[in-house]
Amino acid sequence: MLVLLNPRAGGGAASTRFNSIASHLSDLIGPYAVRSCGGPDALLREIAEALAAGERSFVAAGGDGTVNHVVNSLMNVTAPALRATVKLGAIGLGSSNDFHKPIQQDHRWAGLPYQLGFSSATPHDVGVASYESPDGCIQRRHWLINASAGVTAEGNLLFNQPDAILRRFRRRSSGLAMAYAAVRAILRHRPRFMTITTDDGPSLQLPVTNLSIVKNPHFTGSLRYPTPHEPDSGRFFVHLLEGARLCRRMRALGGLARGRFHGPGIHTWPARRVSVMTEEPFPLETDGEIMMARSASFTLIPRALQVCQ
Repeated sequence: MLVLLNPRAGGGAASTRFNSIASHLSDLIGPYAVRSCGGPDALLREIAEALAAGERSFVAAGGDGTVNHVVNSLMNVTAPALRATVKLGAIGLGSSNDFHKPIQQDHRWAGLPYQLGFSSATPHDVGVASYESPDGCIQRRHWLINASAGVTAEGNLLFNQPDAILRRFRRRSSGLAMAYAAVRAILRHRPRFMTITTDDGPSLQLPVTNLSIVKNPHFTGSLRYPTPHEPDSGRFFVHLLEGARLCRRMRALGGLARGRFHGPGIHTWPARRVSVMTEEPFPLETDGEIMMARSASFTLIPRALQVCQ
């Protein structure tokens, strides 16, 4: 068992949080080794070496970004036959820990959520975001939780690049910091015209405030969409908020805090493929990680990884 620890997660508090449960972790997963990985390149190298040595069970110890980087490393260095034997667990040491939601009370240790049921790991679809970067290169990112374009991605960008106020909030409370980033993004947002195509249907051209591509409906603290969590259904849900004035954006935010998403200009539908095009580059988010894109397509690789419950 290999635990991949991101010490920078949770605003730099991940190592301290992990140390609070390290002595008890073997009771949950048996013998394990820990590797501290500060960046994607180091993480990729550790995973490749572990796979070559025969390791097949991995724990992402960090936030949603850590899970995302582990998933991308596993998807990039394994062929499908080998990938089918790999199992992924996680310990939530980050700010939002959306991967673990809804968090079960018996899946907490010292207040930290975990998914470490390796004996009951089940297949999970893996999302793929293929996008054109501003310089014209075609890039690819994998994701497990959700992806977005619009105000949600802009809020994540603000959270990942905090100003002085947000840095102060992050030291006090991750929930307060996420709320601040969300509200600030809503206040600053300007709807963007997008061309959206779903599966083999006709294209739609409309001003978009937010477009979310969702496997797990939970995101950004307590916000959630009113659609089911379907890890291995081979489909995702699309949630669209058309270009909206500030009052409707704030109402949508308040509704999402209660698990509601309905009203004028709000649409939800299931899909297996969605593509987005715009005239200007836009922030694209996958599991909290931000890239800039001119266009993007979202698909799934069905039942690609075994994920712990």
